[in-house]
Amino acid sequence: MQRKMSAVAAKEVLGFAASRLQDQADYLTSLAGCTSSSEALKCQWDFAQRSWSKSLIDGWKMFDSFNAKRQ
Repeated sequence: MQRKMSAVAAKEVLGFAASRLQDQADYLTSLAGCTSSSEALKCQWDFAQRSWSKSLIDGWKMFDSFNAKRQ
């Protein structure tokens, strides 16, 4: 039972990490296409907002998933 929970937890964490890594790659692609400092600042602001929002939502999903599997 404990190994199964550990495997599920690892899968959740790795999925979260993979998603954030893809977001960073997309952000760098967008940033590379910026032609002005104001455009780059907007790109950075948008990335920060999306990252914070996704991390919060995904963090709660992982927490809920771990709690459900423990019960």
